[in-house]
Amino acid sequence: MAMSITGVSALPRAAMQAPRFLGAQQSRNMATLKEIKTRLVSVTNIQKITKSMKMVSAAKFSRAERQMKAGMPFARGAAGLSKAAEITVEDDYQGRVIICLSSDRGLCGGIHSAITKAVKPVLSKDSEAKVFIWGDKVRMQLQRIYPKNIQAHFAEIGKRPPVFVEAAALADYVLSSGVEWNKGQVYYNEFLSAIAYEPTSLTIFNPSSLSEMESIASKYEVDEGTLESYGEFTLASTLYGSMLIAQAAEQSARMQAMENATSNAGDMIEKLTLRYNRTRQAVITNELIEIISGAAAV
Repeated sequence: MAMSITGVSALPRAAMQAPRFLGAQQSRNMATLKEIKTRLVSVTNIQKITKSMKMVSAAKFSRAERQMKAGMPFARGAAGLSKAAEITVEDDYQGRVIICLSSDRGLCGGIHSAITKAVKPVLSKDSEAKVFIWGDKVRMQLQRIYPKNIQAHFAEIGKRPPVFVEAAALADYVLSSGVEWNKGQVYYNEFLSAIAYEPTSLTIFNPSSLSEMESIASKYEVDEGTLESYGEFTLASTLYGSMLIAQAAEQSARMQAMENATSNAGDMIEKLTLRYNRTRQAVITNELIEIISGAAAV
């Protein structure tokens, strides 16, 4: 009888330990399962958003590319004066005026940072250079390092395609700012292809100083007022052409960034789905073990 009593009392004690351990593990797995499910739904929703943004960016890029091709003959044609007059920049010249063309919009990779990286070496060599920034992204990056060099910045840029009136307004602001300069640079992102861009700079000239250049005076008989007016138009046209190119480059970069984000979200969804299925299988296995252990105890 003693052995029978010991055997009966020992069986529930051993049988109760396994369900207790399995129950705690099952609770942890259920909590993990819920977290994975929540994250999976979140990443799936993000993928839907990035996929939609990619389609929107593709449509905007197509429009920006058409606008760039249509406007480039007009914009670059006005810049023929400096080429015809063979105006050059001295090797030891440090630019007094720098115009950076960007926008206020993000989600386009490091396209705005490329402009900042291109401008930093110039500002480190010329502490007196005055910077005019078109768009808020580059302004936020340069403000931390070269706040004294920033002469002016313009916000609310990039919500709509650039127009010549905006370029003319920027040119007029630079000319009427009171900054003394003869030559300067315009920094923008050159559109190379739908998947490539390159930060580029163009040399610009102060219209008031064109009449003083011997290379122009020796080739053209133009009065000072006409030459200055044409110089102002050339500056505005150069800025407009650069804005068109920068817009196409930005839209292509945003389209590529959204495509990469969509692809990365897809990879995360696959990994989370696999993890979810494995965790769910572990929960089911633990439930079966608990049922079997309970049946054995009975």
